[in-house]
Amino acid sequence: MPAGIYAGFMVPPVQPISFRAVRQEFGPTLRLALPLVLAEIGWMSMGVVDTIMVGRLPNSAVAIGATGLGQSLYHSVAIFGAGLLLGMDTFVAQAHGREDICDARHSLVNGVFLALVLTPVLMVLVWFWPMLMQHFGVSQLLVGPMRPFLSALNWGTLPLLSYFALRRYLQAVHVVRPIMFALFPKENALRSDEDRFHGMLAQQTQLELTHCSLEAKQ
Repeated sequence: MPAGIYAGFMVPPVQPISFRAVRQEFGPTLRLALPLVLAEIGWMSMGVVDTIMVGRLPNSAVAIGATGLGQSLYHSVAIFGAGLLLGMDTFVAQAHGREDICDARHSLVNGVFLALVLTPVLMVLVWFWPMLMQHFGVSQLLVGPMRPFLSALNWGTLPLLSYFALRRYLQAVHVVRPIMFALFPKENALRSDEDRFHGMLAQQTQLELTHCSLEAKQ
């Protein structure tokens, strides 16, 4: 396409994209994207693992409802924190492109600092979720068992935000394999924390069911 003039500026000619150029870029793009895709699949599978684990509790229907509600409420806050760290991609990638490693690391430090500042704020918001759910009329049968599960997730806020900050940095400098492998120990750590609370969840569910039965008889 020939060059032209737009708004007083010379526009360079647009070169047609050849099949050879697409083929050359496809391999590097796939190597960059595939580990990130697997990491996202692993992240999504964590909710499935929770459902499988609590599905074996005595009152599985109530437990699944409580954990599902807790996950939705926690992720609404966690995704907000992760979204604030998305800006690191642009700054780190630009610094990496001009080979300014000091600026890239400066953006990483800022991201970790932002994660430290956001953690107490987001944790306080999560602590208020059970009270808000009761205020909005959600049954105590769900809110009661949800508390220990939400508490287990809440204590992992700082590691989660730190993971997001490190991930933004690594993928911007084209180092993506550690992101894929780091998800599995992180997931196992979160699962081990939640395992300790699943017993509490079962006890709390039983107490809530007993309390509701007594109120129904009265």
